[in-house]
Amino acid sequence: MRLSRSAGGVQNVSLEPWSPTFEELVEATSTPQAGDKDGSYFVRGPCGEAATRNDEQISEANLIVLDADKRFDPNTGELISGAPHPSLVHEVLRKLNLRHHIYTSHSHGAEGKGNRYRVLLPAPLGSDPRALAACVDYLLDEIQAAGVPLATVQENYRWSQAWFFPRIRSGDVPFMSYTYAEGVGLDVESVKEEWLRKQPTDIEVATAESEDVPGIDIIGRFLREHGDPDTMATYLERHGYTLVGAGQMNDAPSYRFLAPNSQSGAPGVVLFRTQRGRWRVVSFHGENDPLAVAEGRSGKPLAHDAFDLFRILEHGGDLRAALAAADPRPVIQTYAGSLSESTRGAIKALAAQEPPIVFQRGTLLTRPTHLPDLVEAEGVRYPEGTAVLSVLDAPSLRLQLADAARFLKLRSGNDDWIDIDPPKDLVQSVLGAAGDWDELPVLVGIADAPILRADGTVFDQAGYDPETRMYYAGRAPKLMECAEPSREDALRALDQVMAPFAEFPFSKPDQDRAVVLAYLMTLALRPILARAPLFVFTATTPGAGKGLLVEACNLIVRGKDAAIMAPAGGRDMDEETRKRITSILLQGGSSVLIDNWTSAVGGNALNTLFTSDEWTDRVLGNSQMTTLPTRVTWAATGNNVTVRGDMTRRSVVAELDPAVERPELRSFKVDNLPKYVLDNQGELLSALYTILRAYRQADEPERDGPLLGRFEDWSRMVAAPIRWLGLPDPIDSQERLREDDPETRAHGALLLAWEGALGDRWVTVAELMLDRDPGGYHGPDTEESRKKNALKEALEAVADNNGNGKVNRRVLGWYLTRFASRVCEDRMIEKDTTRKDRARYRVIRLHQAAA
Repeated sequence: MRLSRSAGGVQNVSLEPWSPTFEELVEATSTPQAGDKDGSYFVRGPCGEAATRNDEQISEANLIVLDADKRFDPNTGELISGAPHPSLVHEVLRKLNLRHHIYTSHSHGAEGKGNRYRVLLPAPLGSDPRALAACVDYLLDEIQAAGVPLATVQENYRWSQAWFFPRIRSGDVPFMSYTYAEGVGLDVESVKEEWLRKQPTDIEVATAESEDVPGIDIIGRFLREHGDPDTMATYLERHGYTLVGAGQMNDAPSYRFLAPNSQSGAPGVVLFRTQRGRWRVVSFHGENDPLAVAEGRSGKPLAHDAFDLFRILEHGGDLRAALAAADPRPVIQTYAGSLSESTRGAIKALAAQEPPIVFQRGTLLTRPTHLPDLVEAEGVRYPEGTAVLSVLDAPSLRLQLADAARFLKLRSGNDDWIDIDPPKDLVQSVLGAAGDWDELPVLVGIADAPILRADGTVFDQAGYDPETRMYYAGRAPKLMECAEPSREDALRALDQVMAPFAEFPFSKPDQDRAVVLAYLMTLALRPILARAPLFVFTATTPGAGKGLLVEACNLIVRGKDAAIMAPAGGRDMDEETRKRITSILLQGGSSVLIDNWTSAVGGNALNTLFTSDEWTDRVLGNSQMTTLPTRVTWAATGNNVTVRGDMTRRSVVAELDPAVERPELRSFKVDNLPKYVLDNQGELLSALYTILRAYRQADEPERDGPLLGRFEDWSRMVAAPIRWLGLPDPIDSQERLREDDPETRAHGALLLAWEGALGDRWVTVAELMLDRDPGGYHGPDTEESRKKNALKEALEAVADNNGNGKVNRRVLGWYLTRFASRVCEDRMIEKDTTRKDRARYRVIRLHQAAA
């Protein structure tokens, strides 16, 4: 044999001629040297005059080398480190009567690497690299057909590949070698000729190449859905083809199958990726294999795509039958006068999609999606990956209809029906059919965590839950369920789920921890809660960790932070807040943080939002009105934030007080809380659900406790389990809000000033404003004038809507009507219902009212 070798390591590319006999080659590769892997090596042929190692300098090849370091799983084709035992390959080659020598390599038996060895077969390959590829593939086919799952590697085909002389890591490492010298050399020319005949071609399927073939879109759709190697391999196996080999082709895995009616026993069916990146199947079996009967333009078997497998194996090659079976979409025939009928058919087609894709939500059609990037819209910032609802307009609905049904029209001049895109007038008709979408599933919103249903079962499969009418995004970790959890299990779970918050400086630790737990539970249960209060997280100083607290809670339950909404400001604050609320509800998000609120939290928009199951507003950008569910968990943060008016009974609060001047400079045991939470999300989320399920298992013992008005279900499903665990009721935190409510303070001040200046006598609005009092507000400095001035200031605080120091009579009348009978400072405003001409009011003490 004419080979080359190097005395130095692999970095030395200078070679010298080497012409050993087979016996001398065996001897040179049978005595290993102990030491590092790198050392002297040989190549499969002689070098040119330059005597350097590269493909151009190897003039011919005289040796086949199989580098054995991987095997494949016969069931899945997966490549696994470690080749089959060398004795198995030795036995196959011996039965083929092929002269060969096998020796183990330096990595053989190393931890996690398994069997590693080289197989040497002398063969006059000449100067054609195709001869080497043919012989390698032939040998692998024979070895794999014998049941030995040896996988090939690219080095086997490399012309100037360097092969180390045998080395071992140390003297006590076992070395194995096998030799069969009695055999013959491989018949290279015969093997090469057969190999060339069988080479897969990149011929496209004939039906997919022709523009005249009906159903070309159907084939394209089928290939998009089924044209991957896993699906094609599964399809072959379902029809009796057996996976017996795996290797590489075109820098991608390739798989060899044995046809069910094979007479030769050789794996003649190859699943491979073409140079253009398409997956194909070619068969070199005889006429007994239906995949081998068609010949291409070159006279070689056609390379079949996934649709061909379906057409040939399932439908005996009948193209029209395969097309009909491949496309399950209903057919909608359109013609003049068919709009009403085809609109109903289109709605039914959308509703028939499985799993459902298009939903009705209020007067809108929508579909769930995930945001690929950080998005900011209408003053709200949504984190990357947030699950949202995309409202369908005419172009996007047209695309959905094209996926849901086939639309046909008559070809002009004959009776043939041809495929068309969904007609635009039909699309508009479907969009305008709100109220007639009965077949379409109703969508309330999106859940980012598994849905705990009212009956205690958990919906944790990504997709639509008809029972709760929620769409579960499906990106949370699987829950580790505890069978029939007890209160003791719940208490252990409580310690686990609250551990990330151990270093937060809560002002009232037990009360504030109860509010944090209520926030976590609300995030998880919001899909089945029609209403939930606002969670206010305030701090005595900036940098205390309010935003981090909210982020950690959302990461536990949702795996991502809340959407961030900046508080609106200015004279149109309430209108701007309303627009942002509508935008958020249209998106279908499940959690929103109103960040860094500096004024008192409140306003008509928020008051309405938190006591309503549904929200009605105009869709931004047009005049269409829609009604949307309000299944969103809301939180607000701010420094020394206050809540005003009706929002005090619609909110719960937790406060952070770091008690240091620069809280942002503090150090913590957990220095990256978001990473810690995400790394442990599965355990933390499972602990939270253990608490919820344990409370159900205990028959909800605190269910009949205190109920927060308008939030009765939330009180039973969130506040009650927290009391059951021994923590304070989160509802009790409202006392802190009432004490700090500027609206309550202003109303109390008015009642005290009114009583001080006017006693309990009946007065009209004009008399209350002292418009007819000769002394007015500017009399001498007496006790009476001081009382009147105190009343003036109190009235300005509630009825000066322009900030000019003047009481607006209309605003004051509205205020008295709204706040009549509201108790504050043990007093209230009473309205005289006996007078019909002019409204009169007075302030009374509660004990006097009772009398």
